[in-house]
Amino acid sequence: MENFVVLNGYAKVNLSLAITGVKDGFHMLDSVMAKVDMCDKVTMSIRNDKEVSVTYLTGETFCPDNAYNLAVALMERYDLPGVDIKISKAVPQGIGVGGSAVDGGAIARGYEMLTGKTFDNDFLVTLGGDVPVLKSKGASIVRGRGEKITPIELKETYVLLAYGKKSLNTCEVFALYDKIGGEEGSSEQFLSDYIPFNALERSAITLEPEILKSKHLLLEAGFERVTMTGAGAGFIALESDKERFSSKLSKAIALASDEDITLKPLTLIKD
Repeated sequence: MENFVVLNGYAKVNLSLAITGVKDGFHMLDSVMAKVDMCDKVTMSIRNDKEVSVTYLTGETFCPDNAYNLAVALMERYDLPGVDIKISKAVPQGIGVGGSAVDGGAIARGYEMLTGKTFDNDFLVTLGGDVPVLKSKGASIVRGRGEKITPIELKETYVLLAYGKKSLNTCEVFALYDKIGGEEGSSEQFLSDYIPFNALERSAITLEPEILKSKHLLLEAGFERVTMTGAGAGFIALESDKERFSSKLSKAIALASDEDITLKPLTLIKD
């Protein structure tokens, strides 16, 4: 076992997201999620005591600090040694690509590498719904609260992420979904027709209509398969042909020059 590891905490996108019900107060999901090459850098080193420290090399501060709380919870639950964690953040918050769970998934994976322990997804999901899938590799069908992970292989797909200045509160998006509903579908449906969808898109747009600018830009650039990722506020466009993707990307970049919208081409990864 190592005493020191450096990991990439990869972001994710939801290629499809359905809600199948509510159990014990939690929404049950059926989603196709894929890790992408936008990442935070996470360095971890084992301590000789039971202390945890988290330092953000890029200057952020968080209250509460989910990365710190997750590391402490793992240490206490599995009787692990303390750890020093340094994080260099590059993944934006509040746009549906993993947020703090990006670091949580990396920390859980790093702690396993450092200690030889294996963590139970049923516990990890209590620390963040996306933590189990972001600890795993590649693309997966994710069900339950996020603890049921089925690895899958996806065909070659090019992804463009678009997001503006607005962010959304996940709890508020789910709460409004409970009142107004959203699009229905399944992971099997997506894997059959590759048409993305997101059950939370309606409630997210209702809460913050301005996020629609990102979707409209992607559609105007010629992308046909566009959906929101996670609980918003980012939108993704999918394309299977590299040349068509490059052409549409160029159009999107030209359109974005007049809008306050950030574009990030993303590659699906197997890590």
